[in-house]
Amino acid sequence: MGLAMFNQKIAISKLARELLFEGYDDQLLNLAKSLPSSTTGGAPPVDKFGWFYERNNSLDTDGYMEVTTGRAAGTLPGQIMRWNYEDHIPYYEGDCAQLTGSAGEFMPRNLTEDSVLPMFVPDLCRTVYMEYVDTGDQDGLTYNKYALTQRTSTSPSNTCFCNGECAWSGVMNVSACRFGSPAFMTLPHFLHGDPQLREMVTGMQPDPDAHSFYFAVEPKLGVPLDVAARFQLNIYLEPSENVGLYEDVPRMLFPIFWVEQRVRVEDDVIAELRLVRAIFDWGGTVCACAALVFAILVTIATCWARKPHQIKKESMFEKPKDEAELKLNPI
Repeated sequence: MGLAMFNQKIAISKLARELLFEGYDDQLLNLAKSLPSSTTGGAPPVDKFGWFYERNNSLDTDGYMEVTTGRAAGTLPGQIMRWNYEDHIPYYEGDCAQLTGSAGEFMPRNLTEDSVLPMFVPDLCRTVYMEYVDTGDQDGLTYNKYALTQRTSTSPSNTCFCNGECAWSGVMNVSACRFGSPAFMTLPHFLHGDPQLREMVTGMQPDPDAHSFYFAVEPKLGVPLDVAARFQLNIYLEPSENVGLYEDVPRMLFPIFWVEQRVRVEDDVIAELRLVRAIFDWGGTVCACAALVFAILVTIATCWARKPHQIKKESMFEKPKDEAELKLNPI
């Protein structure tokens, strides 16, 4: 009755800037502001609807993060310890509630092809685990690429993130940290997702080169060189007998939009990293060779300094020849 009274439709048409950043007025939001917080799932009151409304240039979008400094022995810098003053993720249970991984700025050092790269993503309210997929070269600096793959997306360890039955593989249920809204995250175009998801939407063309979520990291130093954080927001639709507007909708994930955050290290920084890597690789060898050469030079100099001294010392104690001996042994 409320949806009919406010003339609500399943689909609306708004300008892109209104849908994204500026927001637009909505009668249901105005109604919600007058309701007690216990009926709104704890969602903060807002005067307009927009996917990124009041988030542009916001410093607290990702929430409060407490990370390690790396000063303690055996610890790495930038590893998350608390998020929004909690030492665990309150929306999940079991292993999924653990706060682990980097906050994005620092990675573990000495990475190999067998390494798994954990990273905490606030927009997903969880830690994602990326595995090795490729080795490449950026301006003479070798990197290892770690990405969300089909195996990591469909791993049985992800089931505790479902908050119920995992209806489709390759889907992350973020409803719990979005005040109960039916929000689900996937890779763009349902990459690595259940094929059924793409069958219900026209235009889905997943491409690993354009739609993957990856970190390209210098393996010895643990410095990210190229980062592409991509994900797609989807709304869960299902038929409802009690709401006329949704009586005949299909059970599906309806894609809303997908975003890409791309960061690539500049050339001057790459040059500095090449120098650091050269020192890291050859510094010990160069220092050892220099020490050896120095020791050889010191030995030679010591021997050279002692030789004339010994000759002079021996000549000082040589017995002088008398006149008779000189006549018998002429030179």
